[in-house]
Amino acid sequence: MTKKFDPALMSPLARYLPFPKYVDLLLKGLYAPRCTSFEDPWEGHVFHGIRADPDNKQALAATIDRAKHWIYASCWHANNAESYAMWRIYGQQTEAVAVLGWMLRWTIAARNS
Repeated sequence: MTKKFDPALMSPLARYLPFPKYVDLLLKGLYAPRCTSFEDPWEGHVFHGIRADPDNKQALAATIDRAKHWIYASCWHANNAESYAMWRIYGQQTEAVAVLGWMLRWTIAARNS
């Protein structure tokens, strides 16, 4: 069976970060913290499509919370243009950097690592 090409793989990705974090990226590599360390409880939440019947909702919520202890994420922004909002939120200062990449290249690199 032939797999269809996913056009989303051609999406440009950007990571907006303060210059000191950019230097860390260059020296130490990509940092991916555990999802439980994010301030926003929905950041890194990958279980959006799961539904539970009312009797099982609490058990499902507990399972998802436990799962987030072994899920790590590096947050990137997919858009064809720069985002002023992303600069403000993640740049956090005047000395900020936007690291640009392509979903296709990240996918290939992840599969080859």
